[in-house]
Amino acid sequence: MNKIKRVLLPQYACESVLKLFMERGYKIIYYPVDRKFQLLEQNFEQLIEIEKPQVVLVQSYFGFDTLYKDRPFLKQLRRKGIIIIEDITHSLFSKCLQSCSDYMVGSLRKWCSIPDGGFLIRSSDIHEKKEFIFLHKKENCDFLDLRLAAQMEKRKYFLRKENCSTDKNIFISLYEKSENFLDKQNEYYTMSEYTRERFASIDWQEIANQRKSNYCTLKDCLGNIDEIKIIFSNIPYNVVPLYFPVFVDRNMRDSLRHSMREMNILLPVIWPRPSALNDSLTIEVEMIYDEILAIPCDQRYTEQTMSFIADEIKKQINRGKMHTMKSFDETWEEIHKNQEWGKYPSESVIRFVARNYYNKNRKSIKILDFCCGGGSHTWYLAREGFDVYAFDGSKSAVRKVKDRLENEGLKADIRVRDALELDYQDNFFDCVIDNVSIYANKFENITKMYEKIYSMLKPGGQMFTSIFSKQTTGYGTGEQIEKDTFINISCGVLKERGIAHFYDEKEITVLLNMIGFCGIKTDCIRYTDGGNIIEQILVMAKTENKI
Repeated sequence: MNKIKRVLLPQYACESVLKLFMERGYKIIYYPVDRKFQLLEQNFEQLIEIEKPQVVLVQSYFGFDTLYKDRPFLKQLRRKGIIIIEDITHSLFSKCLQSCSDYMVGSLRKWCSIPDGGFLIRSSDIHEKKEFIFLHKKENCDFLDLRLAAQMEKRKYFLRKENCSTDKNIFISLYEKSENFLDKQNEYYTMSEYTRERFASIDWQEIANQRKSNYCTLKDCLGNIDEIKIIFSNIPYNVVPLYFPVFVDRNMRDSLRHSMREMNILLPVIWPRPSALNDSLTIEVEMIYDEILAIPCDQRYTEQTMSFIADEIKKQINRGKMHTMKSFDETWEEIHKNQEWGKYPSESVIRFVARNYYNKNRKSIKILDFCCGGGSHTWYLAREGFDVYAFDGSKSAVRKVKDRLENEGLKADIRVRDALELDYQDNFFDCVIDNVSIYANKFENITKMYEKIYSMLKPGGQMFTSIFSKQTTGYGTGEQIEKDTFINISCGVLKERGIAHFYDEKEITVLLNMIGFCGIKTDCIRYTDGGNIIEQILVMAKTENKI
């Protein structure tokens, strides 16, 4: 084992796992997973071929067998001499798993209120039905005392017993001290006798039944909430869930957790993003870290309690929507009210429309000018004889566009709307055009807008969207409110223009692919204006695969 220095680890993992290999001098290669927590098969196989690791660590997540498609390939790797380690902490009590590893490791603490306890099993020992062997007789008594004290104080805090301090900092401090104790220890200890006795006394079948029942209750209660995406909508009979994992809009997640914590309902993030991975995450894994929320569904709760928690989550989300769902920035109302803006169409848009729609029956082609602003493209499309629709959040902009078209005898359906509150039908438009408007949002809203465009487009429809790249002057200035998103930009053409998200080609391609777009093509135009660099990424995408 001392000669093993190259290990393949998942990008989505607990930092303590990564730290273990770092401290022992391994070269770590990280592989991505998708938003269903499944391996990206082609990427994974390429990494194996290129990096030639001696060890691969895999795991299924939240009790579900997310490795089911990959187990045959992992068995092939074992036959080639690559050591496969499977972390089965999340899937410890699920009966759907088939071993594909040399070793299985896990922690017992995730499943019940015990202070310590982990294990390592050789697959050969399972087949030979060997019993657990405790190699060390010495218990870590100092850690055990701290952990038990923390659990006791936490229980008192939530039960609010008489003569008990209600300061949650007491048990938090004790937990932190116990974790720091673990971080500093350099030797191994046996699982405590307290844990072994506690573990042996538990009715695990009863716990499994309660967890599955709680999971189903949460699924039924939260299934129709737009801001919550349930990751595993079906729970097989042989799965025992660790949590009820969901994705929550990244800008709403922390405020939701804070509000629920005020009611003593803890919604953990599994896991916080490890600092070592900041520069090596795929966009999909980055989104997992930013949006994942693990709702407890364990045996402490009844179905009635689960329903109460779900109702409180819905209330907090509805309150938050009043503050986070609106996308229109009033900065643009002031701009359109006080100056002329965007009177003539972009050459890039003209070229796109000409190439795709000039040789068709234009009157039958429905095109939406998404956030039309000054209406230059609405005007152009109406002049060219298309069936044109447009909207903007600025009342002043919409009024100016309507006046211009009326004066020239042109027609278009133009509305004042927020981009997140559109009332167009699904499968309605042949084409949607966004000329540098969607970029002016947080990433949460950007994703929703592209999802809405996808739903509004007919099968075989097309989208043109133009966005600012990170090479544009102003990127990195002002106040960063999230990754690559800034307000109060201090220079360049976006100065005093509200919020701006800057892209690279990979980010927009991955996002549109994830939504369902296909045939994605990108181009780039770069020019200067008064010494300021302006670089726009032009993206063309289709909905040919849409059912």
